[in-house]
Amino acid sequence: AGAVRATDLEVRLSAEGVTEIWSTATRRTQETARPLAEKLGLPVQTYDASSLPSFANQLAETPGVKLVVGHSNTTDALAALIGADPGPPIEDATEFDRLYVITITDGYQVSSEIQRYGAPAAGSEDPAP
Repeated sequence: AGAVRATDLEVRLSAEGVTEIWSTATRRTQETARPLAEKLGLPVQTYDASSLPSFANQLAETPGVKLVVGHSNTTDALAALIGADPGPPIEDATEFDRLYVITITDGYQVSSEIQRYGAPAAGSEDPAP
């Protein structure tokens, strides 16, 4: 199911102009990022989830369209550090398809939306609007 979702993410984002792909060092997140990275010919850069404030600053201060693949206990915190609405808590046992779309415009105005990609996991409910 995870491999199918990773392919769904690649299909969803392949035409979005992604310029950087980031992932933690875990196998699961690396495998989620891999299909899009291969499609776009981009490296999967590794970030340290224990250093979220500095990583959030780096993401917010550099231009580009970035995919960041993380964990249920870090992605909402990263979104909040960037200034986005983290939404409801992530259901780590069933929610594997949350996609934060965060836009930062000149003057560091932040807007965000929670989207989904691929088929929902079995037993999951859609907490996003």
